[in-house]
Amino acid sequence: MLADITFFGKAMSLRNAQLEVLTSNLANASTPDYKAKNLNFRAAFAAALQKPGNGVGNTLRYTQYERGSPVGLNGNSVSAQQAMMQITQTALASEADEQFASGAIQSMTNAINTSTVY
Repeated sequence: MLADITFFGKAMSLRNAQLEVLTSNLANASTPDYKAKNLNFRAAFAAALQKPGNGVGNTLRYTQYERGSPVGLNGNSVSAQQAMMQITQTALASEADEQFASGAIQSMTNAINTSTVY
């Protein structure tokens, strides 16, 4: 069960890092020549599972410019609507990770409480 907590802890840390990238996109939606970016969550998470810690140490390596985003007249490739959708999806995934981690902690607490009752 401790592995479950570590698993979801890494996922939540990476989701938070992804939210930072996505909110930066939204904040720069009208900045000339700004290019939309996103965290390659799957690759970052796979790497994080192989290492100790929370997995956020090297997210820059997994942050990529979004391909296929249309570029506006000012050179900006951020769509505010797309950014909001991505932020919402990532926030929902983060909330799900949090609920799973909370369930794992509750299961551990119940197991400890049950084993101490004679």
